[in-house]
Amino acid sequence: MKDELTGYFIGYMLTDGCYFKGEYQGKYKYNKYMVSGTSKDRDIADKFKQCLNVLFNDNVKIGDFLVKYNGKKLKYNIVKSQKKETYKQVANLLTNIKLEKLNDSIKCNILKGMIDGDGCVSIDERDRIDGKGKKPYPYHTISLAIRFGNTDKKVLGIYKALLNHFNINYREYDRKTHIEIRCQGNSAIELHKIVLPLCNRKEQKILDFLDRVGG
Repeated sequence: MKDELTGYFIGYMLTDGCYFKGEYQGKYKYNKYMVSGTSKDRDIADKFKQCLNVLFNDNVKIGDFLVKYNGKKLKYNIVKSQKKETYKQVANLLTNIKLEKLNDSIKCNILKGMIDGDGCVSIDERDRIDGKGKKPYPYHTISLAIRFGNTDKKVLGIYKALLNHFNINYREYDRKTHIEIRCQGNSAIELHKIVLPLCNRKEQKILDFLDRVGG
């Protein structure tokens, strides 16, 4: 259990988590500490809360966080701690990540946390036309894709190192606004076997795909 939560917490903090120490000057000078994670998915927020509770003995709660986007207010779940001790432990954990010293249980759960944070699961379908305008067999193809997008070279390096460790093939694309790491077809299926189950929304899409192809 501890390995699972440690790995997941590291993975999610590398993507959608946040921790910082702020110095404020009012009548008195003081420091403010924050460790937080936000998500539209309630089950991800529940998992993040469990990580803080179990790993750092921090009895946090889930609150609402409103974000304005295109004139609309979107509701997110937020889990946050403002304890100095939690911040110090989290900062120490995340600034001293040595993948070569972690066991496979922690490593696969880092992948899971990263995919839940910045990953995307899709069912890709297309109709194939060859160079002569003919329809080859199979004409209609369907495949599973697990994409991971980020701009941070360190985060991307950790993700690729973990895929390489588990012998998962991937392709890398420069999308101008971010770098995309894509596992497609059999590679996506093998990656899913390592990290399952993902958050409910992404896991359901994978189950839908497997139902369609008879997997």
